[in-house]
Amino acid sequence: MGASNVCLVEWLGTFEVPGTGRRVGGRLVIGDRKSELTTFDALSLDRDRGALPTDSAIAIPMVWGRTEDGKRITVVNLRSLAWRLFEGAWGTERWLCDFAIDNHLVPEEPLRFSSLSVGLTDLSSWLESPVPRPQWTIDEVHVEEVQSLRRVEHGDLAYEFQRSWGTRSGFDEVTIEYPTFATVTSTAELELEELVNLAVTPLEALLWVSTGRFSELDISQVRLEGERPVYEKLWASFLKPLTHETPARRLHKSDMLFTANELPGGLDGGLRRWLDRWEDIQQAFGPVIARYRAPFTYADDRFATSVSALESYSTRVKHGKFEIPKRERKERIARVEAALQSEAPDLIDWVRSALRYAGQYELKTRLALLLDEAGNVSEALFGEQGESFIQAVVKSRNQVAHSLVRRGGIEGGGNLHWTFRGLNWLLRYHAMLELGFSEQEAQTRIIKNCDFQQEAERLKRDLGMTIPPAPEASDR
Repeated sequence: MGASNVCLVEWLGTFEVPGTGRRVGGRLVIGDRKSELTTFDALSLDRDRGALPTDSAIAIPMVWGRTEDGKRITVVNLRSLAWRLFEGAWGTERWLCDFAIDNHLVPEEPLRFSSLSVGLTDLSSWLESPVPRPQWTIDEVHVEEVQSLRRVEHGDLAYEFQRSWGTRSGFDEVTIEYPTFATVTSTAELELEELVNLAVTPLEALLWVSTGRFSELDISQVRLEGERPVYEKLWASFLKPLTHETPARRLHKSDMLFTANELPGGLDGGLRRWLDRWEDIQQAFGPVIARYRAPFTYADDRFATSVSALESYSTRVKHGKFEIPKRERKERIARVEAALQSEAPDLIDWVRSALRYAGQYELKTRLALLLDEAGNVSEALFGEQGESFIQAVVKSRNQVAHSLVRRGGIEGGGNLHWTFRGLNWLLRYHAMLELGFSEQEAQTRIIKNCDFQQEAERLKRDLGMTIPPAPEASDR
């Protein structure tokens, strides 16, 4: 079973569909898995005292809310879940929603934005931005400062990196560093999910390649267009907001494979190159980031995602789709069908289906190519067990993805955990090549990393007791 929805923000207040004048009491919860509004009476006028059957669904583009402390919020894209009747009168309604914004917005469908500001926990360390020393007197209780660090433009996007910090005074004066944030502005107005996928996910993936951990998001704001564009606070479950009371451990430079300044071409050149390559590599790296963004996933889920990411990267970027030219492949299939036409025409459809993937690199071949290209990184991870490891990975992937039970797969959640960690090191190595690092430099940086050394030893130790020495040739 998955983890429960953890409440991040909760408001009690009144809610109304703009233009109807009908207000009802309710409770809005923004959780780390989903956002939900519960109203204590019928919110929609369409649902009039049982006029609709209980299994009908209603969608509302926008709802205005006013909290008990007077805050005005807009809840966006609501879908009805369930409602209850109490002695013939309406009781409660439950609504799933996408996100909420700290203002009353003018009704518009769909909502579009051109700028998004998000904080990322590891961005400050990656940018090598030191924590500033406090310059204020003990009499000041809390001072907050914002400093612009860098600006990078790429096509229709502009990234501006900024940091903020403050002080709290008591018996001692303490500097509090907030997550460094990136404000990404697009020349086009996009829906929120499009803007996140276009501008934020590539940056998250780049930080993951460097740090090996998911950099959580905070300080989420979107810009509302108008005569005087303003940024408003955004609450969205899929962005998984943070709290400052328990900040993530600040990474040291030695914890990362590279910093922004160590990118080939520096931050400007490295980020632009990554964004140039993103269209081709996003099918590999996007799902990995989505798994990290999820609050809870099983080891077999992340294992399957890591294998699929490497397979996608091999197919789309490194090794192509087929071993033989497409034209020759079609000619071969036509010759087989012509031969069957006279001997066994009833088998043509079955053979055509079987030949659909004939000539395509098998998964084990793609993994073998990627491991071989990684050189010393693969040797450090798997030693002399590379071939056996690949066979075990393929068997386990087929079992997870297709429910095909094969002897010799990787058993146990712990072993799968260290396996996908090892596969992710392989993916991060190839990402460094995409960023312009040479093979030698990428391998050296990874092999010298303390986390890599510890995980490689753990992987070889655990899997050495579970992987059979001789592979079988039946699995793809």
